[in-house]
Amino acid sequence: MDYSKTLEVLENDIWEEPEFNSHLVTACHKLRKTPLKNLTAENLRMLIGQEIGLIYLIPLALDILENHLLVSGDMYEGDLLCSLSGVSKQFWDSNTELKARAFDLIHSIDSVLETLQRAKSKLDSNISW
Repeated sequence: MDYSKTLEVLENDIWEEPEFNSHLVTACHKLRKTPLKNLTAENLRMLIGQEIGLIYLIPLALDILENHLLVSGDMYEGDLLCSLSGVSKQFWDSNTELKARAFDLIHSIDSVLETLQRAKSKLDSNISW
């Protein structure tokens, strides 16, 4: 995929100016004109949350998450990861390679959670008031 291209170019779909003047709508329209390589975790979180350009953006999000599971956009640590939870089962079922990558990510989450739980238990037992 050519990451210097925009969603508008990749989808061959130029959106009209937004009819609804909200921050979210305006931002999503603007981000469709941004080269993929310039999209931040926050941009991806926002667009994925609106189910915009998923076939192009999910691979980018997975690349980021595979390197930094709890990367944050502007909301909280792990918000990009949480945005994937809203992606429909139909999308995942239609994109088996991405589904496999997401499945691997889920297993890494389980591993991280188990490690954190063990560390928390040990810390709890070592710190008493």
